[in-house]
Amino acid sequence: MPNLQPSSNCWRALELIRGLSAVPAIWRPHLGRHFEPFQRAFLIARPEPARRFPCDQCGCAHEVTHVAGQIVGVCACEPWNCRDLILAPGDLQVLELNWPKLARALCQVFGLHPKFTDLRIHNTVQIGSWSAEAVPAVFTIQPDPQSLRSVVCELIARLRERFILLAPTVHPLDALGHEMLAHAGAGFFPLAAQVTLDEEGALHLAGKAPGELFAKFTAQPQAVEEDAARRAFALLQQLDSAPGAEPPSAFTVFRLYCVEELNTREIARICRCSHPTVLNRLKQI
Repeated sequence: MPNLQPSSNCWRALELIRGLSAVPAIWRPHLGRHFEPFQRAFLIARPEPARRFPCDQCGCAHEVTHVAGQIVGVCACEPWNCRDLILAPGDLQVLELNWPKLARALCQVFGLHPKFTDLRIHNTVQIGSWSAEAVPAVFTIQPDPQSLRSVVCELIARLRERFILLAPTVHPLDALGHEMLAHAGAGFFPLAAQVTLDEEGALHLAGKAPGELFAKFTAQPQAVEEDAARRAFALLQQLDSAPGAEPPSAFTVFRLYCVEELNTREIARICRCSHPTVLNRLKQI
């Protein structure tokens, strides 16, 4: 059995790291014990190394230079405030979020139909859709309520339909954002409350099953059947009211054929009409 770890800190880190791109020295404190599995699963290294390195002493970003074959981080404070940092190549590796890979993992854990689309909205992508109605499932990472409200406004204006909005945590959602989502018929689902990360970097649902979680976005079979029945009855009424319609009526043939399960010759005998007449009514239906 995989070791499932509470992942609230893991998801909160995405809202705290600016640009979702940083050296390990920034990712590691935010992710804590989740750093190694999260890095393997969802971070990708950029080809170019960092030119600055964060210092936990003076708070500035040390300028990276090479001195006597060593990689050195030199304090940029005025006046100079702390000693140089001796760095390794791995310290300067810039790690950034792999959006498509995380999107695929979220689709799998939530049972979504994958459909990765860059919506050209800041830190926001469509990762898939839910149910036969293809309700859009959108994932966004925003640092504060104002940024989240801006994203919600644009989604409402562009999608013009209800949607599922996934986000790392509930922190950026305020009362106004909640009201906007409710008016649009959208739903907000924080990963911190629903998804855990195991030691292998795999995601698992910790809360409700997808069908229960997204129940209001799933077409109810009873409603669909009732709607189909109403449309079928309206169609039969239209056929029966057509000018020049002669017996037997389309509704009578429909009832005998589909409800009472009689064959066409039995229907012709009961309705006292020709067999081709019954076949013509069925063709009309």
